[in-house]
Amino acid sequence: MTGVMFLGLCVYLVPMKAAIYRKYGKSEVIKIEELELPSPGKDEVRLKVHAAGVNPVDWKIRSGILRWLPIYRLPIIPGMDVSGEVVSVGSDVNDLKPGDHVFGFVNSRGCYAEYVNVMAEKLMMKPSSMPFEEAAGLSLAGLTALQSLDLGRIKEGDRVLVSGAAGGVGYFAVQIAVAKGAKVTAVCRKQNFPLVENLGCERLVDNETEEWTELGVKFDIVFDAVANKSLGQVLKSLKRGGTMITTMPTNGFLCWKPLSFLLGRRLFFIMIHSDRQDLQYLIDLYENQKLHVNVEHVFPLDKAAEAMDKSEYGRVRGKVIIKVI
Repeated sequence: MTGVMFLGLCVYLVPMKAAIYRKYGKSEVIKIEELELPSPGKDEVRLKVHAAGVNPVDWKIRSGILRWLPIYRLPIIPGMDVSGEVVSVGSDVNDLKPGDHVFGFVNSRGCYAEYVNVMAEKLMMKPSSMPFEEAAGLSLAGLTALQSLDLGRIKEGDRVLVSGAAGGVGYFAVQIAVAKGAKVTAVCRKQNFPLVENLGCERLVDNETEEWTELGVKFDIVFDAVANKSLGQVLKSLKRGGTMITTMPTNGFLCWKPLSFLLGRRLFFIMIHSDRQDLQYLIDLYENQKLHVNVEHVFPLDKAAEAMDKSEYGRVRGKVIIKVI
């Protein structure tokens, strides 16, 4: 560790390995480099990363489709889900200390690395019963599912359809909806039924042989994590006054969203935020064995490119994780 003087302030740099890309493109743009991480800011903690979650947004950013957003500027260390150990804290951090095992959704990037600086308010204490790999896979996908269903004003007895029920977000959405007392129809491939059938669903639908939009059922909430149906098809299955939430808005969805009042339905494209209260809800479900994290693939840091390819092309059931320690 070295000390560097800058404008009269002492900034301590820690050497680390990280997956980084300096141009947009396919996974081959990702390189493992030796970098230096400055000391955490006054509201931050430095984490020694044990595991990082791989999410579709990671490879979407890497592809360049979001390069028009000012927050995405090269070079980029990907990764928004993290679990690890606090090694140092900023001057204004009072609720975390070195040695704490934490996890969270950091709302930025930088988690595919040996160390990362994170705003303390984004992190929660990791339950001792939860492995670091599971903790790294919970935050972004779990918060997406929870905040989506909350947008739908989910309540006990609601009929809820989850399309993409075996995927990272859909798997959590099924469990959270069941925990909230909803009657859940889960849509996924038949080979994924064994993963989903014990989660408390009322009905399983094989998306390769059945049209869930033709079930003759009107749902209070349709949570669509696949976006392989037109808006018109979805609306046929949605009650008047019901809610559709998607993680992948189609052009039709985007065109109609401002005019959704004319359809008599509510349309939402989820944009999640880090929230300690929501994370605590997920922890409570986990500790009460009402929420499970399915980690399907684990890659070492030097295989970060392969991990992103698995997420992009592998039809993953549950979560892909990068294990750093």
